[in-house]
Amino acid sequence: MASETPPYPQSTLVLCKHTDNLYYEAKVIKVNKNKAGEWVYRLHYTGWNVRYDENIKHSDTPSRFMAYTPENIEMTKQQKDSAIALSKIAAKKKRRADEEEETPSIQSSNLSTTEQRPQFTKQPIPSGVMFMLQNVRNVPNLEEKTSVDDFLKK
Repeated sequence: MASETPPYPQSTLVLCKHTDNLYYEAKVIKVNKNKAGEWVYRLHYTGWNVRYDENIKHSDTPSRFMAYTPENIEMTKQQKDSAIALSKIAAKKKRRADEEEETPSIQSSNLSTTEQRPQFTKQPIPSGVMFMLQNVRNVPNLEEKTSVDDFLKK
């Protein structure tokens, strides 16, 4: 019986599309056949942690794999760079939108003062209260059995 060779043998480098629809360099680290007799490739993405390794069926390879050639490597690098640039632009837009929400608009100035949130300011602590706080050791020990009337009589 002749042994079949898989289309992508072990240790083959390919460019594989990941969940973010970008191609990354990957290596076929294991090749098996599943119960249906279809080739299944275990891929490791170069420079990635082992937890990102994937099993990919041969039927999925036309949509997921790209040949590992210098032209394709350059094309994927450009795609990654443009995706990074787009994400930076989106982050800037989000920051600007957040800043605009924080600044008061013309419509909010038309609201009555009762509808706006009150502005709380820090009140100074009276000197008598400050003196009591600094001399905490002079506070009498109150037991649960002592009523307010008894305390006031003392």
